[in-house]
Amino acid sequence: MKKKREVNGHRWQRNHGKSRVVRWVQHIVLSALLLCVMLASHASAVETRHVLVLHSYHSGMSWVNNIENAVRETLLVPPLDDLILHYEYMDTKRYHSDAYYEKLRKIFKEKYGELHFAAVLSSDNNAFDFLRKYRDEIFHDAPVIFCGVNNFTDEWLDGLSNFTGVAEIMSSRDTVEAILHQLPDTKEIYVINDYLKTGRAWQATIARNLKAFEDKVRIEYNENLSIAELREKIQSMKPGTVVLLGVYYSDRNGRYLTYEKLGTMLTVDSPVPVYCLLRFNLRDGVIGGKVISGYHQGAMMSEVARRVLMGEKADDIPVVQIGANAFIFDWQGMAKHGITVEMLPKESVVLNEPFSFYDEYYHLVWATVAVFATMVALVVFLSRNIAALRVVRKELSYSERKFRSIFNNAHEGVFQTSFDGRTLSANQAHAAIFGYDSPEEMIDKVNDVRENLYVNSEDRDKVLKAVREKGKISGLELWMKRKDGSKLLINLNIRITETPDGEPILEGSLVNITERKRVADELAKLRNYLFNIIDSMPSILVGIDKECRVTLWNRTAEETTGIPVSEADGRTLTEVLPRMKSVMNEVEESIRLRKFKHIQKLSHQGQTGMHYEDVTVYPLVTGASEGAVVRLDDVTDRINLERMMIQSEKMMSLGGLAAGMAHEINNPLAAVIGYAHNIRKRVFGDLKKNFRVAEECDVPLERVREYLTRREVISMLDGIDDSGARAAKIVSNMLNFSRKSELDTGGCNLTEILDKAVELAANVYDMKKQYDFNRIEIVREYEDNLPGVRCDGNEIQQVFLNLLKNGSEAMAEKKYEDESPRIILRAYKSGDNVAVEVEDNGPGMDESVRRRILEPFFTTKPVGSGTGLGLSVSYFIVADLHDGSMEVFSEPGEWTRFRVSLPLYECEKDAE
Repeated sequence: MKKKREVNGHRWQRNHGKSRVVRWVQHIVLSALLLCVMLASHASAVETRHVLVLHSYHSGMSWVNNIENAVRETLLVPPLDDLILHYEYMDTKRYHSDAYYEKLRKIFKEKYGELHFAAVLSSDNNAFDFLRKYRDEIFHDAPVIFCGVNNFTDEWLDGLSNFTGVAEIMSSRDTVEAILHQLPDTKEIYVINDYLKTGRAWQATIARNLKAFEDKVRIEYNENLSIAELREKIQSMKPGTVVLLGVYYSDRNGRYLTYEKLGTMLTVDSPVPVYCLLRFNLRDGVIGGKVISGYHQGAMMSEVARRVLMGEKADDIPVVQIGANAFIFDWQGMAKHGITVEMLPKESVVLNEPFSFYDEYYHLVWATVAVFATMVALVVFLSRNIAALRVVRKELSYSERKFRSIFNNAHEGVFQTSFDGRTLSANQAHAAIFGYDSPEEMIDKVNDVRENLYVNSEDRDKVLKAVREKGKISGLELWMKRKDGSKLLINLNIRITETPDGEPILEGSLVNITERKRVADELAKLRNYLFNIIDSMPSILVGIDKECRVTLWNRTAEETTGIPVSEADGRTLTEVLPRMKSVMNEVEESIRLRKFKHIQKLSHQGQTGMHYEDVTVYPLVTGASEGAVVRLDDVTDRINLERMMIQSEKMMSLGGLAAGMAHEINNPLAAVIGYAHNIRKRVFGDLKKNFRVAEECDVPLERVREYLTRREVISMLDGIDDSGARAAKIVSNMLNFSRKSELDTGGCNLTEILDKAVELAANVYDMKKQYDFNRIEIVREYEDNLPGVRCDGNEIQQVFLNLLKNGSEAMAEKKYEDESPRIILRAYKSGDNVAVEVEDNGPGMDESVRRRILEPFFTTKPVGSGTGLGLSVSYFIVADLHDGSMEVFSEPGEWTRFRVSLPLYECEKDAE
């Protein structure tokens, strides 16, 4: 026992020593804390800042009280809640002599000369003027923030630093606008201000502000009356008059009134509406207005002071001159004169509005409703949740059966495998895809999918790498193999998931797409084959939908229009083929009725002339899509060939007609020519019978000849001979035109024939047609060493002469200014032909004339000036009699060119 006590005593000694150490540490900690508190207190005392609030008026005045309330509520907000405020009241409404101000200066200097204020706040003009004069002397250049200063101008701060604040700018204009809106029948506004310095300044400012309303309402200002006389004036006012109360503190008799008493004496029983411009006048039946509020002035001054006390320089803060006033109205004054809340400007404040439990306790009401609704909702939620849990249990059971059925009956192979390649689960479709009879067999035998299922074992490694990086793979195609070793193409979807124990595994689905891939490849080949056929077609082929927008655009369409497939796709048919506008009704009708349409000879102007197309519309008759395939075939060559055939038929018909006419005309023409010849022979011939018959008639033959000569019968006979010869020539041409004769052809030099034709043309001078070939400039452009051609020189010379005469006649009709008439003659070898061109710079011809110029009896000359056979006979000589060609080219107003091509002489060909 003793041993035990000793042990216990030893233990006590150790604990006692330990407690002494603890107490010692506690003393140190407490001392440190006390030191910190003292230092903090000292620092706080050092950092404590003083602010002076200097009022122009006396304490207890509602204006002053409102400013002070705003200062306390706005300025003393953390982190500036430790400021020490000093208040001074200058009482200048009652005392305002220079001697009084001098006494204030001395008092303030004595009182605050040693105290450095962090800022000085002032209210109204007298305090502001006092600080402007004595701030530096008394308050050591402390920042001054003012409010309630009337008639403020920026010049008042010239030469001063650290001054800023809030100007007291009345809102008389806004208040009058509110009056006219609320009381539109107002005819007169009676403005009241006292005749003290402030009152006069207010009246002058109001007069300036309300000048814009003089054409809408009469503005009257009060005279310097006693308060009793002013009350009498208001009591005598008639409807249509509104009183606007400005600043009023003293009447004519020097009677000073508080703002509160003023309202009671003037406005409480006013028969007309009274509005005000100062917040403290808003009482005793006054309606309100956009008022200057002492509280608002003080609050805005305090906001500016906070910025200065937080480190901004007063000089950097502009004086606030707008935004310090607010629309404030009294419910009782409004109700008295029938003014509703809806008539008030936005953001107006309404005082003394009748008590409404809802308005007063708006938040409480809605909080109660919200709590009750929440409780009801919670009860409903819990009830429904319990019911839902019961339903969920049933649905889970049903869902398990449903998804098990889906899993087993799905056509896609669904599986789960481990990362080391073991098959964990599989459905029947998965087993069947790989040739196993059941999922159980596959799970038992497929222990390594890399070796058992993959054709290339590296694909398994790629799948594992990709799924580890991305978390899942979708739509991967790869080759796998069945149990018998045959290959199949698989579309694989696989992702990482976890077992209930948290072990990561792979699960997914796959589809055998071997047959689908084969069919898709065949379809792609067929599609390419069809597109190649479409693109190889020489016709324009365009597919359109039911709105006639392009869905197909073959290569011919692209090459013809210059519009690539990418730009044509989706555009309307008329946008890519404007020439289709005229037949769009037929195209739309074909699509609507699903009937084939064939439109022939659609014409349009191309770069090389007029082109013609046949348009065929093949409507799509399948129910799956609506639209059509439009094919455009260029039939310009066919149309031209048809015209040539028609022209040939005309020429053949005219040939037969010409032959008949020639035979019919030849007989009487021969008689006319013969009789004229016989008359000349029997009168002027030296036949004996002529003299004998004249003697028998007792008329000397010489006298008969003289008579006929003097009566110009001889000239008439000459005319008969000339006309007969001309008619015979026409008949001969018609006969030549009507039948192909055997010509005496041989090797001829076309340039020599052309030069002879020029010589003949130079000897022709027809005054009637007023052209002279000798005045035409002839330009020769002959190729050297031209081979001979097979032709009848006389016939071809006649052709060239006709071309030269036609050209000269045409040039006679054109007026030349900067050039002279000119014919260019060209001769050159062209293949197996020699070509001759006769080009003039005459008036040319348009396309309609050019196409018909070689037709028989077609002429552009006046009636009686030409037969219309010259060029057609020339064409007949060249084309039919010489197997050549004759072409016409022209630019209207510029030139005309005839090209005659004749085949080479056989000897010339053999020589080559």
